[in-house]
Amino acid sequence: MVDNPHCDLPISERLNRLLVRECCQEEFDFNFEKIIDVPVVAECRRINLSAGIFSILYEGGVLHQVQIPSEANQEVEWKETRTAPFLVSSGTCLLEQDLHILITAQPQTVCTNAAQPHTIYEVQVHLNQLSTGGPHPDAQRAISFKTREEFGRPWAAVECVGDNLLLVLIDVMEEHRPDNQVYAYDWKTGERKLEINAPFGSYIFPPFLTTHTFLPPNASNGELEYWRIPQGLSETHSQSTVLYPFLASSFLRQRVLSDHPSRQTPTGRWITSCGKALLH
Repeated sequence: MVDNPHCDLPISERLNRLLVRECCQEEFDFNFEKIIDVPVVAECRRINLSAGIFSILYEGGVLHQVQIPSEANQEVEWKETRTAPFLVSSGTCLLEQDLHILITAQPQTVCTNAAQPHTIYEVQVHLNQLSTGGPHPDAQRAISFKTREEFGRPWAAVECVGDNLLLVLIDVMEEHRPDNQVYAYDWKTGERKLEINAPFGSYIFPPFLTTHTFLPPNASNGELEYWRIPQGLSETHSQSTVLYPFLASSFLRQRVLSDHPSRQTPTGRWITSCGKALLH
């Protein structure tokens, strides 16, 4: 806060505003309370809340969704979508694009003369229109690719802002500990605009800062990275890196891949100044 050149407020006022913001949750009040029964059909793989739509992804490719009610007397109805049994993740961009994203990873056995048969996965990104349930009319081409040989069962995180779709592929079996794979696509054209390979456990949920930039926390080295998605054929991506408190070993990975993450190990201290935080 001392190093912020764009704020003329005294330090005491800035600290007070931060305190007020943190205390707002304690004073939060709601208009009504409604209990919604949740269908349980299999082991839960992922839950998501976006634009008032709550969704649950179950093992075996079953997706349940419900519109969160805005009034106490509003009826709720779960909608069930059965996709391929290899559904591994889902995401939405509802208010902006009416877009519902389903990620499947179908195993394929590959035989070569030089090695024993092994399994790879064909990852497909299904782009649907939530309001109709059919393929999104703006999606011109399918998005699909195959994992590398050392990849086990994949898990995916997906984010979409504007025309850019960001996909992070992670090996949940952890047997070979392959690199994380990060892809950026123009979901309307199917063009791959960026590919990043990083050590196992580096990235999980890289949030967008703007429609063409995202900030992935790197859990393997304690850095906050800044990536720009190319907007044209001649443009190359740029990256800056900022230090942040180094998290306890495998903390981010455990939060996603374990039902009981360890929370006893403290994280590191914050960087004391902006000048010391900016690496390059």
